[in-house]
Amino acid sequence: MAPTIAVHIKDHILPGLLILAGIAYLLWAAVTTPRVLLEDFKALRNRAFTKLWLVVGKDFAKTTPPALDPILSSCRGLILDVGPGSGDQVFRFAKSKDVSAIYGAEPNINMHSTLERSAREAQLSGKYKILSCGAEERTLVPALEAEGLLKRRSGTNDGIFDEIVCIRVLCGVPELKRTVDGLYRYLKPGGRLVVCEHVISSSSQGGSKLARLLQEFYMMLGWSFWLDGCCLTRDTGKVVKEAAAADGGWQEVKVETANNWSVIPHIIGYYVKKA
Repeated sequence: MAPTIAVHIKDHILPGLLILAGIAYLLWAAVTTPRVLLEDFKALRNRAFTKLWLVVGKDFAKTTPPALDPILSSCRGLILDVGPGSGDQVFRFAKSKDVSAIYGAEPNINMHSTLERSAREAQLSGKYKILSCGAEERTLVPALEAEGLLKRRSGTNDGIFDEIVCIRVLCGVPELKRTVDGLYRYLKPGGRLVVCEHVISSSSQGGSKLARLLQEFYMMLGWSFWLDGCCLTRDTGKVVKEAAAADGGWQEVKVETANNWSVIPHIIGYYVKKA
C-alpha cells in the first residue's frame, strides 16, 4: 500500500527533527557537565547521543521493516549482534529456539546497562554477552580473543559465527568496506550476514529525486555530526555484496528494499556465505 501524504511529510522532515533533537541534547550535556565540555568534547557528544537514543530508540525499533522479525526469529547457533545500542531489537532473538549464544558488540558503554536490561527482559540473560567493542577489527579482534572465540590474528580463518546481525549500524561505522570485509571473515561458511540498514536513495531501486536531494541536504546540515557518525548516503548493499567477491560471491542473497520512496529507505534480508 502506498504511503499517505501525511506519512510522506513525516518521513521527509524526520531527519531535520532528529538534528534539532541532537543539538538540544548536546546543549543539555554541555550545561549539565561543563567539565566534560572542556576536557573531552567527544565524550560529551557520546553522552548527548546516548541520552537522545534512550528516548527515541524504542520508537525507531517499532518502525523497523516487518520483514526483519521472521529473519531474526530463525537465527541459530552462535550470533554476533553488531552495534545493538540499548537493545531495542534484542527481543526479536527470543523467538528462536536454536540460539546457543549471542555476543553484542557495543562500543558505547553508556548503553550497556540498558542493553543488559533489554536482554534480561527478553529472557536472554544466560545467552547474551555484551562486548565493549565496535565492529571494526581494531577493537573487535581483541574482544573476541578475550572471550576465547578467536585464538589467533589471521587474515583468513574458517569463521566463528553462524549469524552476524547488523541492524542500523553499518551507516555509522568509520570505515565501511574494511569493517564489512572483517565481518565476512568471521562468518562461518554457510552462515548468514543479516542486514537491516538504511541506505542511499537510488532511482534504480524506485527511490525519488526528492528523497535523494533531502538526504544530501540533511548531510550538509550536519546529520553525521549530531547523530553519532551516521551517514544517509551509503550504498551499503553494494559494499556487502562485494565482500564475498574473492570467494566467487555469496552462495545466496535474499535482500529486498523497504520504503524505497523514503528519505531513509532500508535494505533488509540476508547473505549466505559459500560453504
